[in-house]
Amino acid sequence: MGLNPIWMSTVVVLLASLLGTTGLSESRPDEPTVALQSSGGAVVGQPVPWFSGWTADEQVVNTKKMLASPKAKAVVLVFFATWCKNCKIGLKALAQESQRLSDAGLSLLLVAYEQDRATVAPWLEQLGHAKSGVLIDRYGEIAKTFGVVTRDDKSGEEKATLPLTIVFDRIGTVRGIFAQEGGDYVLRIVDTIRQY
Repeated sequence: MGLNPIWMSTVVVLLASLLGTTGLSESRPDEPTVALQSSGGAVVGQPVPWFSGWTADEQVVNTKKMLASPKAKAVVLVFFATWCKNCKIGLKALAQESQRLSDAGLSLLLVAYEQDRATVAPWLEQLGHAKSGVLIDRYGEIAKTFGVVTRDDKSGEEKATLPLTIVFDRIGTVRGIFAQEGGDYVLRIVDTIRQY
């Protein structure tokens, strides 16, 4: 007689909580972060595509403004949605490691895909993020620019692939693109910029 997979999953989750594991290790400790060479208009080694929008606290943000920040060595652009379970895992890890990111000179800008301020602000607050660094992409236009949204050739339907992280340096060159946050997610982001 084999072991019940549901029972085994429950035991694993209980053990993880008893051992005090946090962040990404709860879901994918052995899976590496998936790196891409390109996504939509973003290509590693090429200029970051232009984007512009409003943050949850009603400030204008655009590529030029992000690059002009004297304190940022690089920008980490993270596309997410409140309905995306994997996004929540990655955003928790980023919140837990915010000091590490800041010490490395990284400026974090979260992009809420097809979400409104009223939905996003309390959700992110629970994860430990301030609404000042959240760009509201209400109609998904920025997401389309970065390849988060693709169109199925046969059906014509649009599909969002979340989460997606784009890292670009202060001169506007894309240095890393990550499509899945594994157990090494934050480390990969920091290491991407340390190389340059």
